[in-house]
Amino acid sequence: MSGKLPAVPDIVRLEFAGPDNAQRGDKPLRLLAADITGQQLGNVEFGYAPPPEDNKGADGIIEWVSVGLAAGYLLRDLLRLAMDWSRRERRPVVVHIDGDSLMLGDATDEQQRELVDAFLARHGAD
Repeated sequence: MSGKLPAVPDIVRLEFAGPDNAQRGDKPLRLLAADITGQQLGNVEFGYAPPPEDNKGADGIIEWVSVGLAAGYLLRDLLRLAMDWSRRERRPVVVHIDGDSLMLGDATDEQQRELVDAFLARHGAD
């Protein structure tokens, strides 16, 4: 054991892929955020789309969830939760860390495991 702890990503950003965010609204992202909070994976913040031109006083819909992980080893649990949500919503979830992205949901189970393992290796999570 080297004694060196894995780096904890500053912020992990999650969003659903696809053009239908406006139709579905932000309920899936709110529910995903509630799951993240419930499992105590980290602190959650929302990223909002700009409000429509005809309603400048209103908030835009939520476009993504940002997670400040409590510890690096929780990244695997966060990715597992994102995969579950991808299946529930029947559309991919995109995970972003420091300019690197991983799309969960558009691969076979074996391919997904390989992609997740490679992503975890790049970001120092075990």
